[in-house]
This record gives sequence, C-alpha cells and structure tokens, in this order.
Amino acid sequence: MNKPEKLEIMRHSCAHVVAAAVQKLYPRAKFGVGPVVENGFYYDIDFPRNITGEDLPKIEAEAKKMIKAGVAFECAEMSLNKALKFFVDKRQDYKVMLLKDLKKRIADLLHDFELEKFAKTKVGLLSSGEASRLNLAKAVINQPNLLLLDEPTASLDPSIAQLVRQKIKDYALETGSAILWTSHNMAEITAVCQRVLFMSHGKILLSGDPKTLPAQHGKKDLEELFIAVAREPLTF
Repeated sequence: MNKPEKLEIMRHSCAHVVAAAVQKLYPRAKFGVGPVVENGFYYDIDFPRNITGEDLPKIEAEAKKMIKAGVAFECAEMSLNKALKFFVDKRQDYKVMLLKDLKKRIADLLHDFELEKFAKTKVGLLSSGEASRLNLAKAVINQPNLLLLDEPTASLDPSIAQLVRQKIKDYALETGSAILWTSHNMAEITAVCQRVLFMSHGKILLSGDPKTLPAQHGKKDLEELFIAVAREPLTF
C-alpha cells in the first residue's frame, strides 16, 4: 500500500472517529456524508443545537479518548433495503434520504439500460451483452466527471449498441463529463467522438477530429486511416 492510500484510509478512519465522538456527546445529531478530501476530511452534521467554539475541544477530547481506548470500527456490508431500515431505526434522516436517492438512481439506470427484468438476477447468469450494459450502468451511477470506457459496445447487438451509444452521449451532454472511449470500431468513434487519438506503445501517432482527420491524410474514412497506421505505425 502506497503513502497516498494509507493517508486516505487514515483520514477516512478519522472521519468515523469524529462522527462517533459527536454521536456520543450529542445523541440526537444527524449525519450526512463524511468524505475524504484533498487536505483532510469533513462530515456534514446537523446538531440538535448550534455549536460554539466551546464544543470543539470536547469533541476532540472524546475522539482522542476513543483512539486511546482502541475502539474498533468495522465495515459491514448490507443490502440497500436493510441499510434503509437500519438508518430509519436510528432516525438518521439524511442517511435515509441519500439511500432513497440512490435507490431511485438505480431504478432509473435499470430502466435506461433495459435491465429492469434482471434486477434480481445474479450477475453470473447474465449474457455478455447484459453484463456489458450492467457494467455501464454501474460506471455512471455516481455520475463521475471522467468516464473511462473500453470497447463499451463490443458484445452488444446493433440495436442495443445504438441505444447505449446514445445513452452515453446524453450522459456527457447532461453532466458535462469527459469520456475517454477506446475502441477498434472506427465507425463508432466517428459517430460519438469529438477527437480521436491513434496511439502505439504509449505514444500519440495522430490526433484530430475523426470526421476530418482521414481526408487530411488522403484516406476516405477513419477505418482506412486506422489500417494504414496499424500497418506502418513508425513510418506513417
């Protein structure tokens, strides 16, 4: 494990320690999210009353006390429905809201990628095309700013491939996210990408607009240009 990974784990653990300290001192506190950030961590907390500078040393002291006592923090995995019940019972309204939003997001993605009938199907029983659509749905569930796709439609039939391409393009337009799309399907690259890079051994050989780049090199389309570059990558 490298140093950045260790630091992230430490900060994540600290967030949980602080949350536990707050919960002990203020049992009616409600928690949102507590992520690691570039220079530390934070936790969204709704206190039962406004806190002051006098509260902070108390929270710090309680957190240090827990660390010294070696209080164990264990990760527990549970289904979405069980997690909802858990936080409803704990009266953690913000956690419940976040989980309900996630549940709706999952339902929307199952619909968008035509996976609703497989909602209760084990992944190992899905066809390669169904599994590819599931992987794409998982890739966008947290709405990343950068989406990395490797041959995303390779195992899909033409109809579903067209649907998936449009869904990805819509996602990019709606969120402003960047997409890095690797593929050997040059017709697809021409249809969906604004810029194409031809690479070999980590070096960029050619780059440009996929619709105009072929003509700049005397080729009729991107497929013909790709073949030329693949056959003579060093002298092209």
